[in-house]
Amino acid sequence: MREEPRIPVANLPGRSPPERSSACLDGLRGVACLMVYLSHQHTWWYREDNLHEGFGYHGQTAFATFPFIRSLFNGGNAAVAIFFVLSGYVLSAGPLQLIRDGDTAAAHRRLISAFIRRPFRLYIPALSIALAFVFVMHLPFGLAPTLEFPVPKESFFLELQNWIWETALWMNPFASPGTFARGYLYLPPAWTMPVEYAGSLLVYFMLAVATFIPRYRLSLFSVAGIILFSVKKWSMACFMGGVVLAINDLDGIDHALLKQFSKQWVKVALNVLFFLSWWLLCQPANKRDDPELSYNTPGWYYLTMVFTPRNYFEDEYWRFYNTPGAIILVYAVLRLKWLQSFFLTKWLKYLGRISFSLYLLHIPFLFTVGDRVERMFGGIRGQFSTWYDYKLAIPDIGPIGFSTGFLASQVVILPLNMLLAELSTRYLDEPSIRVARAIAARGGYTGT
Repeated sequence: MREEPRIPVANLPGRSPPERSSACLDGLRGVACLMVYLSHQHTWWYREDNLHEGFGYHGQTAFATFPFIRSLFNGGNAAVAIFFVLSGYVLSAGPLQLIRDGDTAAAHRRLISAFIRRPFRLYIPALSIALAFVFVMHLPFGLAPTLEFPVPKESFFLELQNWIWETALWMNPFASPGTFARGYLYLPPAWTMPVEYAGSLLVYFMLAVATFIPRYRLSLFSVAGIILFSVKKWSMACFMGGVVLAINDLDGIDHALLKQFSKQWVKVALNVLFFLSWWLLCQPANKRDDPELSYNTPGWYYLTMVFTPRNYFEDEYWRFYNTPGAIILVYAVLRLKWLQSFFLTKWLKYLGRISFSLYLLHIPFLFTVGDRVERMFGGIRGQFSTWYDYKLAIPDIGPIGFSTGFLASQVVILPLNMLLAELSTRYLDEPSIRVARAIAARGGYTGT
C-alpha cells in the first residue's frame, strides 16, 4: 500500500520542528470505519437493547455503554466527523505546500486536477455497489433475498428506473441535507458522499483564494471554520479543521508554543487532549434528536444543557461536540508517538486501505448475506421467517456486545465483509482512482 506523503514543516527562524508523517492517518481511518461497521452490526443484532444509551442513563449499566468503551459499539456518528476532518487534511496537504513555496501556478494546476478527479473517486465505487445491489434484489430462480428494507419493486425494470431517480437526487452535493443528508435508498452509508464532494469543493475553492493571500491562509481557514460551525454547517467545519491542522503541520505553528514547556508537560497535555477528544466523541446519541438522552447521562448534563447552542438542538445535537472532538483527536494522533505506533500497525493500515470499500459495502452486505447468517445463529429481525432460521442457533449468553450468538455470527460475517472489501478495493476503488487521473491527464492536469 502506498503511504501518505510525509509532510515537512517549515524551518522558520528559531525553530527546528520535526518532520511529521501522515501515514498514521490511514490507520485512524481504518479504526473509524470499524466503528461504523460495529455500530451497525450491534444495532442489527441487539435491536432492543439500547446500546446508544450512555452509562448511567436511567440505570443503564451495560459495559458497552461505558464512557470511551462505547465508541466501539455506537461510534458511527463520531467516525463520520473523523472522516471529514481527515479529508480536509489530506486534500489540502499537497496544495498547501505549493502555496507555501510560492509556486502559485503549480498549486492552481493541482487544484484543477483534484477538482476533475474528485467526483470519479467518490461516486464510481458507490454507484457500482448500489447498482449491483439492485441486481441482487431481483435475482431469478428464487435467489433474490427477502428484504425488509428497501422494499423491492414489482420488477427489475421498475427498480432500475427508481435507482436512476434516487441516484440523481442523491448525487446533488447542494441538496438540503436533512438529518443524515440526502439518504441513498440503495446504499445508505453513501449519504456522506455528496457531503464529501461539497466539502472537497469548498476546500479547493478556499485553497484557490489562499493562493492570492498566502500569508493569511491560517486566518482564512480558521475564521471560515468558526463561522461554519456557528451556523451549524458542522461537516464543512470539519473540513476546515482538517485544513487548519495541515497548515499547522506544514508551518510548525504549534512548535514555538510547545517548545516553551518541558517534554513531560507537553506529553501530559497532549494525552489530556486525546482523552478529552475521545470523551467528546462519546456523547450519547442515536437517530433520536431529543437531547434528553444526553443530558440524563452522568457527565453530560452541563455540556448538553448549558454549553450546547440551541441551534444544534433542532436535530443532530451531538454534532456540536463531535466536530471539535474529531479535530482535537486528529491533532493528538499527529503528535503522540504511542498513538502513531498503534495506528501504523500493519493490520490497521490494511484496514485503512480497504476502509472506503468496507464502509460502502457493509450495509448492503448486511441486508443480504449478513442478515441470513445472523438468522442462522438466532438473530431474527423482520416480520418474516425463512427455512434457515435458528439452524446454527446457540445460547446467546454474555454481556451486550460480547454475547456468544453475536460473536459467532461475526466470525462468519466480518471475514466475508473484509474479503468483499478487498475485492472492491482492487477492482472498483483503485481503478476509479486511475480512471480519474487519466481523465485529468487528458486535460493536461496531473497531480496526486
